[in-house]
Amino acid sequence: MSSENVRELRDLDALRAVASPARLEILELLREHRVLTASRCAELLSTTAKSCSYHLHVLARSKLVEQVSTQDRRERPWRLTYDVAETAPLGDEEFREATDEVVRVSAHHTYQAILRFIAARHELPGHWLQATTLTSRVAMFTAEELQEWAEAVEDLTRRHVAKASSSTMPERRRVRLVTYGFPDDRSPATAQGLEPPDGDRP
Repeated sequence: MSSENVRELRDLDALRAVASPARLEILELLREHRVLTASRCAELLSTTAKSCSYHLHVLARSKLVEQVSTQDRRERPWRLTYDVAETAPLGDEEFREATDEVVRVSAHHTYQAILRFIAARHELPGHWLQATTLTSRVAMFTAEELQEWAEAVEDLTRRHVAKASSSTMPERRRVRLVTYGFPDDRSPATAQGLEPPDGDRP
């Protein structure tokens, strides 16, 4: 059983707090650096400390981040209050819309990261380029088989992340791990889009 602190986003304020590209960036930075001041956050994101402070306080109101007590009262660092955040089961229409917005913003955020990687991947050292993967596979699953696959991948990912978090290897760098698994029924319109132009037919 995982010892991670899983936070379910069960209220609208928390969902709306997360549905922001800027705040997703800040949450990722806190996962990477563990603790950050608003000033350091601003340096990493090339923005202002005032902007980072605003977003951090929005996240704090939903108890997604908290300030760390220090002797230096000029600027306290922030940290995450959870290890993993998950959307809760769908509720009423307003909750469903807020959850969908989180999914849309998160997917777009990840898509932009993938495009950045593709554009710059040949600048990576050879061993890093060889280690990277962008894989897509189609399979015929039942809902139970899909869930079993997802849980196995999540368990494997968490174990590797936990192991890496205790490493002090100097070669470590930020890595994005992405997993998708969802029903993908091809519609007639999609199939029509696969047809070659008339001039290219055999």
